[in-house]
Amino acid sequence: MKRIFFLTWTIIVIISTSGLSQSMNMGVKVGLNDATAGGAGASSQSITAFNAGVFTTLDIAGLLALQPELLYTMKGYKVNYAVLDEIGPIPVGSGIVTGKISYLEIPVLLKLHTSSFGIVRPNIFAGPEVAFKLSSKAISGSPSSEQNLQNINSTDFGIIVGTGININLSITTLMVDI
Repeated sequence: MKRIFFLTWTIIVIISTSGLSQSMNMGVKVGLNDATAGGAGASSQSITAFNAGVFTTLDIAGLLALQPELLYTMKGYKVNYAVLDEIGPIPVGSGIVTGKISYLEIPVLLKLHTSSFGIVRPNIFAGPEVAFKLSSKAISGSPSSEQNLQNINSTDFGIIVGTGININLSITTLMVDI
């Protein structure tokens, strides 16, 4: 595979607990990734994978906050491929390759909060991220066919853009981000 395109959307549920002051919150983050891959002559299927980590939200001003995060993220893909005859381009079979890649991601998000509507406070966020590959494997058929992927960069950079809501409960804040 020459290129892997990840279409990642994450729905994240965050449980936030109060930090040392009202201007700092810390919490745990869990979510899902949905990724696909493509390439010449391949049809891909999406695969759902897991992510989890920790974050800290630091209030900068009334409506602005900075949110650095440390996440373990798994991404992957399934690609259907045709096995061609050695003599000519005649398909003689097919198979599925499943790729599994794990990263340590470090996003730094800038959050813009709007006014509260009762216990609900919407926000939008954006920011850069850097990801360090921890492992990358491809499996075609049985686990004994597992091999390391050689063409995956060890470092990845990206931009995160999303929206969310904070639900202020009496003992904690529940945050849902897309």
